[in-house]
Amino acid sequence: MKATDINDIKKILLIRRDNIDDIVCTTPAIHAVRGKYPDAKIGVLVNTYNADAVTNNPDIDEVYVYERVKVWRRNAGHKREQQNLTLPPL
Repeated sequence: MKATDINDIKKILLIRRDNIDDIVCTTPAIHAVRGKYPDAKIGVLVNTYNADAVTNNPDIDEVYVYERVKVWRRNAGHKREQQNLTLPPL
């Protein structure tokens, strides 16, 4: 596996699968990621009851919403994309 050059990062996915207070506390980190990678496409994976907390956040380009089940299924209409960097809960 080759190391990713920091200048090659174009797509970033942040994953928050927990409670709404945790997602709210993550917004400064999302803003910091946007500051470090201003041209990257930033997506956030959240569950249905947290989606409203990140919708319309100017630092987020795409919100991926899943229903709280054991397996995450991509919403209809979203094409499969490869991410350059995926960040677990911070």
